Amino acid sequence: MPRYISRKWVLLIPAVIALALFLPYGMRAWRRLGAREYRTYDSPDRRFQIVVYRIPVFAAMMPGQASDAPGYFQLQESKTGRILEDQDVEMVQQIQQVEWSPTQVRVEILADWTLPP
Repeated sequence: MPRYISRKWVLLIPAVIALALFLPYGMRAWRRLGAREYRTYDSPDRRFQIVVYRIPVFAAMMPGQASDAPGYFQLQESKTGRILEDQDVEMVQQIQQVEWSPTQVRVEILADWTLPP
């Protein structure tokens, strides 16, 4: 006699798979919810900018430790604010030097992105 999978398992298995696939993206979005702009670096021609965002840490921090907070940075078009690239960073203080060229931007050892024409 063949065994059939019950209807609840047919619905539950895809739901669990979807949750496992999308949970990391949801957690990342949730973590970024209270982020505040920390610093901005403009390209020499003012077409692009690197915007650094600080994610608040609700643990007890000593005064002056704001730059120790985690965050992320984005390459954006200056006029439209359109996000071209995006990357997380452990501490926002790691982003201290941004080097621009006509075709790319380099954020210390963290990112090396090609600029659109």
